[in-house]
Amino acid sequence: MNKDELLEIIENNHWVWDDLIEPIKLIELDRFTYTNINWTFDNIANRHLFDYYPYNPGKGTHRFWGATLYSDIPTLDSKPPMSELDDMTWDFTRWLLGFVKEKFKDCHIQLREISLNGQSMGMDGTTHVDTITDKDLDYTLMYFLNSEWEKGWGGEFQFMDKIDTNGEGSQVLKSIDYIPGRLILFKASIPHRGLAPLKPYVLRKSIVWRLNIKNK
Repeated sequence: MNKDELLEIIENNHWVWDDLIEPIKLIELDRFTYTNINWTFDNIANRHLFDYYPYNPGKGTHRFWGATLYSDIPTLDSKPPMSELDDMTWDFTRWLLGFVKEKFKDCHIQLREISLNGQSMGMDGTTHVDTITDKDLDYTLMYFLNSEWEKGWGGEFQFMDKIDTNGEGSQVLKSIDYIPGRLILFKASIPHRGLAPLKPYVLRKSIVWRLNIKNK
């Protein structure tokens, strides 16, 4: 696939929305993820590119702070049992997916995972994809959780032209600013990365929903 073809795929398969919830709700979510989440340093990208994955699951191209709130949710009718989701995050999840369903009325949407990403200064992401199988069906829904962010702090989300294994082998095709409360939906097979904050002692946070979207 050449660059023009990938640009067309990006333009037709990503959506950006701002100001979907009141600022006070964003502040509550932001604070919750600082004080009530057990962050671990095991959010690793591109594990599948290395021959000894899954035998050595610590191998990849970058490592972030992260937390898996839930995976393999079968239904949205009720809060899933035995999950790490608090009621506020679960209610927000149901509301957001209802919002997405309004945009894709003729599609069936399955929620597969909810997780958190955290990056501090110097922790730029390498280019990766969020899917290995079901490339035409898998989508990523991503929400920028920081309630305070300034333009000079960096943290851009970028679509790239290819996956790389050293963080330096791909080119930016489209860049989207990190803005508090911004929601991005994109096809998970598009190569992408998130840049670290340029300001010390800041954690760039996002909450991510892995979705499967297919026609009914």
